[in-house]
Amino acid sequence: MPIIYFMFSIFLSGDTFATKECQNWFKNTGIKKDSNCLMECVVAKIDMGTFQCPEICPQLCKTSTRKELTFKLSSLYPGLTKQERVLIAKFPKKCYQPTN
Repeated sequence: MPIIYFMFSIFLSGDTFATKECQNWFKNTGIKKDSNCLMECVVAKIDMGTFQCPEICPQLCKTSTRKELTFKLSSLYPGLTKQERVLIAKFPKKCYQPTN
């Protein structure tokens, strides 16, 4: 049970709110809120004022809570690219299957 509390605290503590700056950035990218939204969002061009915005792409794309949680938990693996984190969020079962 303690691991669940730990994971939940990470989920909440790492939460960045969709600021006006990030909302404007997302709107200006022209990304549609469809099945590719999360992938397009995390690779969209950023600048010094919007560098934190890709972390809240799950909020901006209005993804499911499961995908948002998986995306945030994948940040525990610092070697993953943003694109790899999106793939983990989209296909968690395939990512955690052992390979032979």
